[in-house]
Amino acid sequence: MNSKSRHRYQFKFWLDENRDEDHVVYDLIQKLKHPLKGQGQFTRAIREGLRIWYALKNHDLSVLFEFFPEYKEQFTTAIALKEFMDMLKHQPVAPALAPMGQGSTGKMLTAQQFALPTFDEDDDDAPTLVMSANTDTDASANFLTSFKALG
Repeated sequence: MNSKSRHRYQFKFWLDENRDEDHVVYDLIQKLKHPLKGQGQFTRAIREGLRIWYALKNHDLSVLFEFFPEYKEQFTTAIALKEFMDMLKHQPVAPALAPMGQGSTGKMLTAQQFALPTFDEDDDDAPTLVMSANTDTDASANFLTSFKALG
């Protein structure tokens, strides 16, 4: 291949530190990028992983058998192969989630209902506190005035 016609592409993706499955992916990436011996295998794992994922999503086992020929023997009977293909077809697919505020409606949280407090108006034994409106902003004078009114 001529080096002048070589085109390379780079892709980025994000992992969410709040998702447990992303922590597992992060740890795996670190192992693949920095193995104890030899060169990193991260790029190879991404290429092969995407090929297998896409093939299985399209009910194609050829790529799986290409990378793991030992599994082909387990699918020699038509029954085992049919069971596996049925299992792939019935895999649940997560619905795409729309961000809040872009036409999607979120589920409203509900608070537990509780009874409001009731006051016994027949209780004449308790002292009555009389409050009057005052626009004075002097806090210390207000405190002293209120204190004097108590006694």
